[in-house]
Amino acid sequence: MSNSFCNNHMPAYLALEPPEVLDALPDIEGGQNNLVPVAALASAVRVLIPQWGNASPHLDKFDEVELMWRGGKVDALKVTGQTSDAERTLLIPSSVLTNGVHQLFYRFKAWNEIDFQNVPPIEVTIDTIAPILNAGNTQLLFPAEIIEDGVTAGYLEREENHDQVTSEVPPYIAPMPGDIIRWYLSDSQSDEHYVDELTLNIDTAVDPLPALVYEGQVFRDSGDGRRYAHYQIQDRAGNLSLASQRIELLVEVSPIPRDLPFPKVTQASGSGSISKLDPFNAGQGITVEIPASVVLYEGEEVRVSWGVAGKVGYFLGEFSSVPADRKLNVGKDYVPQHMGKSITVKYEVKTVTGKVLPSERLTVDMGMIPRDSMQYGYCDVTQVSASRFPDAGLVVRLLTRWFLIMPGQYVNIYGRGVSATPGLADITFPILTDFEVTQQWIDEEYITDLIVKADIMPFKVPSELTIITRFSFDGKETWTTEEGSPRSKLQLIT
Repeated sequence: MSNSFCNNHMPAYLALEPPEVLDALPDIEGGQNNLVPVAALASAVRVLIPQWGNASPHLDKFDEVELMWRGGKVDALKVTGQTSDAERTLLIPSSVLTNGVHQLFYRFKAWNEIDFQNVPPIEVTIDTIAPILNAGNTQLLFPAEIIEDGVTAGYLEREENHDQVTSEVPPYIAPMPGDIIRWYLSDSQSDEHYVDELTLNIDTAVDPLPALVYEGQVFRDSGDGRRYAHYQIQDRAGNLSLASQRIELLVEVSPIPRDLPFPKVTQASGSGSISKLDPFNAGQGITVEIPASVVLYEGEEVRVSWGVAGKVGYFLGEFSSVPADRKLNVGKDYVPQHMGKSITVKYEVKTVTGKVLPSERLTVDMGMIPRDSMQYGYCDVTQVSASRFPDAGLVVRLLTRWFLIMPGQYVNIYGRGVSATPGLADITFPILTDFEVTQQWIDEEYITDLIVKADIMPFKVPSELTIITRFSFDGKETWTTEEGSPRSKLQLIT
């Protein structure tokens, strides 16, 4: 700072503050000092002189201020006493507001001083020059794939692209913090459809400039066809660059048609959307096959859904890459719960954007194993005397070797026969009620219970008792029908 602006003899109580340019923008890090926006240059720029101390107490003695711009006086005031901000606001005429960085200061003479004192200057920036784009190429720089193939739904869906297309701005002359880059996507070479903007700061006003992002929705909203991308830069003062050259992009982002027909269960028979599954063919689980006609894209994953969500026996696989043979497996642990029922089977495709697409549903009618293929409760003897009934009771045994046995299944065993009371219908008595099969019982290979003498007392002697065994394979939600359940006989004799 030049010593010509200092006054070491100024009284301490008259320490003066620098002027404030009211029309200037707030300073930012790395930006131009006291930048006056071009919109304010059409008229005089206002400068506030801070209130000084020891204002003149006399009506005929004045404090004086001279506003100095580029070394010459451009405005002045002469006042007594305390003043308002409006009274202390001076003007820089628009005729002297030329481009460049200028020094602004004021000279002050107190009412009791002979000479003017110079207050240290501040810098004021007038910027009337618009940003100048790259001389070699002003077009946005897109990835080579976008230039060659266009913006496609497949490109946007790929995980690494995040449903976006990015572009780079060619370096331009002297980027500054506060510069605003706006970018567009238009239907023609002449119209403008605003997309977004970013403001540079001290960290981003460098080469390379930040990438511009076109979100996938921008292209979907624009529709398919030839589109034109360009950008424009406005500096902090408000000067607007020329628009960049437009670059033509082929946009093909309509949703990819996905035909996901119902799958096939290899172990089932039938054609169309309904198949029949013999449980004996599913002893090792089932295989769900995705049709060869289904188009699956690189990076997509698949899984299988078998049964009804929330119901016993429901299976939903984990998403995984598409097997070469397009076959998905459901283990045998998820088969017996569905015997005697109709269930739905489908596969799901997860796209690279994470969207889950369900296939059409295949209905599988799964049969029930016939009762002559099931185990049944039976007594160790085929007849018993009512008068000489064993004191220890009569053992009823059930082998735990039935088809697709597994923990969590249930068994009911009961006896039925003719009542000893004439005229009554057949009566029953429980032997094993809602018995849960555990791995321990499976390992021990059979379940036992007892018929005691009191159980047979209500029955006619002689007569025949039927021992009926019913199973629930789905957590007691349903049971095998009495007609479809296995049975054995026990003769009651006198």
